[in-house]
Parts: sequence; C-alpha cells; structure tokens
Amino acid sequence: MASMKSDLEQAESIRLEFGAEFERQRFELLKRMEAGTFRTPSQLQRYHELVCFARAWPDSPRVLRLSRKIIKNFDHRRDLRRFRTRLEATGIAGTDIAYSFYLPTAKWLAKQWPQHLDVDWDSFEEHERLDELLKHMAVFAEQQGLNSYGFKGMERIQKMRGDNNDADGTFFISLLELLPMTERVKEHFYDNLSLTFILRPGAKTPSRTKGELRGSKIQYQDQPSRSAAVDLKQAVKQPLIFNKVTGTQARRLIELARGAMVSRFRDLDPIAYADPHDVRVVDCGSGIQIVLFGVAPERRFLFESEYGHLLLKNGVPVGYGSAWSLYGTCQMNFNIFPTFRGAQAVMLYAKTFAVYQQLFNADTFVAEPYQLGDENEEAIQSGAWWFYNKLGYKPYDSETSRLARSENEKRRARKHYRSSASTLRRLAQAPMFLNLGRRRKDVLGQIELEACSLAVTDYLSRRYGSGRAGAEAECAKTVCAWLDIEQRKLTGAQRLWLRRWSPIIVSLGSVPSWSEENKAALRAVLLAKGGPEESRYVNLFDRHRQLREALLKLSRRGLQELA
Repeated sequence: MASMKSDLEQAESIRLEFGAEFERQRFELLKRMEAGTFRTPSQLQRYHELVCFARAWPDSPRVLRLSRKIIKNFDHRRDLRRFRTRLEATGIAGTDIAYSFYLPTAKWLAKQWPQHLDVDWDSFEEHERLDELLKHMAVFAEQQGLNSYGFKGMERIQKMRGDNNDADGTFFISLLELLPMTERVKEHFYDNLSLTFILRPGAKTPSRTKGELRGSKIQYQDQPSRSAAVDLKQAVKQPLIFNKVTGTQARRLIELARGAMVSRFRDLDPIAYADPHDVRVVDCGSGIQIVLFGVAPERRFLFESEYGHLLLKNGVPVGYGSAWSLYGTCQMNFNIFPTFRGAQAVMLYAKTFAVYQQLFNADTFVAEPYQLGDENEEAIQSGAWWFYNKLGYKPYDSETSRLARSENEKRRARKHYRSSASTLRRLAQAPMFLNLGRRRKDVLGQIELEACSLAVTDYLSRRYGSGRAGAEAECAKTVCAWLDIEQRKLTGAQRLWLRRWSPIIVSLGSVPSWSEENKAALRAVLLAKGGPEESRYVNLFDRHRQLREALLKLSRRGLQELA
C-alpha cells in the first residue's frame, strides 16, 4: 500500500496536469490522504496547498466536492492539532496569525472576533512610547488617579480592563479610540508602537484554507493550466462589464479581501481603506472574477487615483494587487499567491491588465522598480523582470536598456542562460513601460507630480507666512468664486477635496484667465475627486489638456525652486 509521503509526491507531480486519467488519480490520492495522518508539518502543509489548488482549479464536480469537504474539516485533523504550533506562520485554518496589522485592519478584526485578537506582549519593545500614549488613553475623570499612582504599561491596561472578557488586542484597540486626535494622527502613533497582534483561530476567523466567495459559477479545468503567451494589446480589445455592488454584498467582498490579506500576513492600503460605495466586480470568463476596490475619499492620494483588486478563480482568492493612474498611465502591481503560481499566470495578468486599462482608459502601463525586484527578493527569485519583458515592457532608461540588450544576447547565445541575481537587481533599478499607443514623456514614472506640492509650499510661504492655518479655507473661497461652486451643495467628501485641492488651483496662477469651458471642466475634475467613483476623476482629468499642462508647469516650478 502506498505511503502518505508517496501519495503526496505523486499528487504534486500531476498538480498542473488535467484530463480524465489525471482527474481519476487526483481524486483517489486526495481521498486517501484525507483519511491518513502526515508525519511532519511540512508534509501536511504541502497537502494543504494541493487541496486549495484543486478547489480553485477543479477538473470535475467530484474533485470540487471532495476539496470543499477536506477544506471544511481541515482544522479538525489530528495531525493539524499535533503540528498547530509549528504551523503558526502559514495562515492555515486552526493556526495562530501573528502580524502588525494596519490600524483599520486591527479594528475590523477586533469588531468581528473580539475574543480572538490578542497582543504579542513578549515581543513588544516600545514601552516608553506606550506609557506616553496610555496617559491619554483614558476617560478624563480616571486619568489623574492612574497617573498619580504610577500605573504603567500592562499594569495600567489590566487595571482599566477589570473583568472585561475581550482579548488583549480588542481591549487595546478600544483604548485607542479615547485618544483626542484625528484618525491620521492616531494611526501615526499606533504605527510607531510596532505592535504585533495574534489572531487566535476560531470557527470563522480568516484563514488561507477557507476563504471563498460561495455562489460563484464554476469553470472546470479539462486542459493543461500552464501559462501561454498572450498579446496584451489584443487583450484590452474585449469589452468588459463593470458590475457595481453595494450594501451587504460590497461589505462581504471587502471582508473576503481583508481575510485574504490577514491570512497571508499582508496589508494593502486600498483594501484596508476600501470604500464600500465603490466596489465593482468584473467577470472575465473562465471562472475568473476581478473585484475592484476604490479608496475611501479621506484616504485618497493628492493626484493619482488608486484601486485595489482581489483576483478570484472559481470563487477562491488566488491573487491581489493595486494600480495607480493619471496622465493616461497605469502603474499596476500584480501578485499571485504562492499556492497558485504556475497556473495560467500570464492569462491572469492579461485579464487584470485589461480591467485596469478599461477602468482608467490608460495607454501606457508602468512596472515600478519594487515590482521588478528593487528591494524585493521574492521578485528577484521569481525572475519578475523577465516576466514583464516577455509581456512587452521595456525600460526607458538608457543604461538599463543597454544591460537588457546584453542579457538578451546572452540568452540567445546560450540556451540555458539565466541572469544572475545581481544583474536582476541592476535591471530592477529603473521602471519598465508598455505603450499601447505612441510613446510619451508625460507619464507616471517620468514626471514628478510631488514637486507640485513644493510649489504650493512656496506660494503659501509668500502669501500666508505664519497664517497658514486659514490658508485652505481662504483658497477654497477663491476657487469657489473662480469656478462658480456653491459649497453648501457639495457632499462632505467633495468639500474635503475642495479644501485639499484649492491651494494647488490657486498656485497655478492662470486659472482666472481660462475659458469658461475649461473652468467648467476643472470644476468637474475637482468634484469627481471627492465623488463616489474616483475612476471618473481620472477620466475627466486626462481629458483636460490645459490642467495637465498647468500641473506639469507647476511641478517644474517646484523643482526649480528646490534647486
């Protein structure tokens, strides 16, 4: 009789193979291993990855049913209970998840699972910073006593906690709400604590094992799933439908994405700060869905628009990422979770590429240095630079282009040649670009929009000096007069972005002389920045040629004064 180890190895050898015979083998192997016991935590984890892969890429209804059954009961396995401690850093159901979560993520976990969110006090080091914060993390009437009698650190927290049954992490999050400061400032002090939380496993706590959007239409795999070459310029030509979801369904998708991040020890801004009013689902066919998450208005970037995405295959989260856009440019980050790598990666990239191209109507795509391997060893090991090169991305930087040509010549001359890690790090120093139209210079990665803020600083210094506190409000009044805006008719988010953008518009200097048509178009851009779908702001901005040119001029002014 075959051993569990040999069954595991055989199942791994046919992971990417499909067809009637492979389906039969896969079903029998998974079924046998379901009933057995593994001898090492590594073997159990490898089995877990096979089951999750079979759930996302099932080749028959019975493989789907079996994988779901195994997943449902995985945290009840005897070998999992035995190896639970040694599997803590895996995100497998039934194991602890220790991570320094973003504050909104920690708040979400505390609200959903108050009995399960602990703090790893043993690894905590920022005791002095915590003591300073704790002085303000109390109701005013109790502060004097706690301060006078020397309650500090854990002793102070335990005194305040009393008989409260919530876990340490949940109680600590509740104390943070007492800090008399804005949410952004609160997050700053929270981040400085470098606090590690421990999410203890529960019936419905996030895990890599059980994350799934039930009710998704299943596409069975009956052909090899290995990646094939694609033409990205052709991929964008197929029209896509963006289905907006709201209410409970939107919150459900945000929670699925947050769970996917939590269980993989990651956090992503557009998911942590997702706006439930801007969630869209794109059905790309072949069992692939891409869920887009807009960012809450108060957390949006000054200029670019950022969206996050969760990539689903048959309802299972298999990847994630985000994209920034402006000036007809899209800077996209794309990640496949390790469990699912090797299966249709290029096709999944092409689908995601097409979604963002049609969302933003971009004609230039950028792969940033980090995505290519700059200070990212995972990207170096995976050969990310060559992945993008094969898709058609090229560097603009002349030195990098020369090095790329040299490496390509070596690859053509020597069949098994592979670029060294040091060479890949040199290649990753410069961004890569893919142009769907003509090559342009005014694209993200080449322009410095952040320098606009320097020009604003110089304007505010000259105009307001030490009276900066009232500058936003005064600039907003000026802009309202120029653009015929009635503040009382704006939403809260639009008023916020009127205040934030007004110093920029005033710093441009030329707006009063613009045509009425261009003023009206600027008004539309400004209001869309605080609107319910930020992608509309990108489309309006990119069509406003005078605004685009004015901001580039402002950027150059900021750089000149910096020099």
